[in-house]
Amino acid sequence: MRRVTRRWVAAYACVIVGIAVLFALGEAPVERRTDLDTYYATTPFIAEMIVLYLAGHLVAVSVTTVSALRWARTVHGWLRAGLVMLGLGSLCSAGYAVTKFVAVVARWCGRDWSSLGTDVSPAAAGLGALVTTVGILVPLAGPRLTRWRRSWRTYTRLAPLERLLDDLLTRHALRLPRPRWCSPTTRLMWRQTSIHNALGYLDAFFDGALYERTRAGTLAATGDHERAEAAAWAAVITAALRQPSGDGPRSPHPQGGGTALEAAVRGPVPAPPAGETGRAAEAGSAAGQHLVLLDGIGPTAGPEGIGGPWPVLLDGVGRPPVPLDAGHGEGARPGGRTPGPALLLRIADALRAPEPPAPGTRPSGAV
Repeated sequence: MRRVTRRWVAAYACVIVGIAVLFALGEAPVERRTDLDTYYATTPFIAEMIVLYLAGHLVAVSVTTVSALRWARTVHGWLRAGLVMLGLGSLCSAGYAVTKFVAVVARWCGRDWSSLGTDVSPAAAGLGALVTTVGILVPLAGPRLTRWRRSWRTYTRLAPLERLLDDLLTRHALRLPRPRWCSPTTRLMWRQTSIHNALGYLDAFFDGALYERTRAGTLAATGDHERAEAAAWAAVITAALRQPSGDGPRSPHPQGGGTALEAAVRGPVPAPPAGETGRAAEAGSAAGQHLVLLDGIGPTAGPEGIGGPWPVLLDGVGRPPVPLDAGHGEGARPGGRTPGPALLLRIADALRAPEPPAPGTRPSGAV
């Protein structure tokens, strides 16, 4: 490939030098801006210069056309479209050299076809330049336009989920102001971040039992695991939003009231009675130490006087966050994971779509 490239460079360097030498040897005292080719078609050395530059131009655009169309058969997408446009543009540019050649040969034969060189060839050159430019820009701009289109579709599909969480996001200032002058990709990132902020706030309000019931019921009705998971998430999010947000989770505090910060500074807490099955007792026994998390800086093992046998978690909003265990009990994250982009889309679609009929029931109006 490098050898071929060097040969082409050397050949066209010779063409450029030849054009300059022939022009210097010839005589062209009259300036002809539009019909130099036909006017000096019979002038010694100038005629050879005209043939040389037209031949060099025709060879270049012909090779470009064949190569671009040949490569276009081996690729796909925007690159293929760009190569096809590049080949067509080079083919149009070839019309410039062909019409010039025809006009020059007609001048040699004693005919005056200078209109081909002054009217037709500039139009062919202009069209070829335009199509070639488009062919170069298409592979560069096409993928970005595709990403923007996909991002905008995803942004639009997530609208029902953000609309459901809008009041929570506004009251607790969980999102930045909506970006105004930005790309669809940035808008999508803003919406996804806002939704994740709201879901993180609602962690302690999620009902794992409701998640499992809804998932099992939807799975039995549709047989679609992804749809069942999305419907279950939509159900627990809707139910969590009906809780008194900001007043603490539904599960009681280890001391029966107050915030986690108050529990951290109040002093030792008596050990739970034997047989206690609360989540905090299980978490404490599973952890094997007194855990303190100060607004995302920890966790560290706290002294006996701070948390007693209870793990104390401070998440910056004055309430215990998600339990340390990964179970599906009340207050645990449903499904044991954070919804990704694909799951967020399915949740939004579930909020938009009607609920599936329960197993064993017939649609209304069925006979």
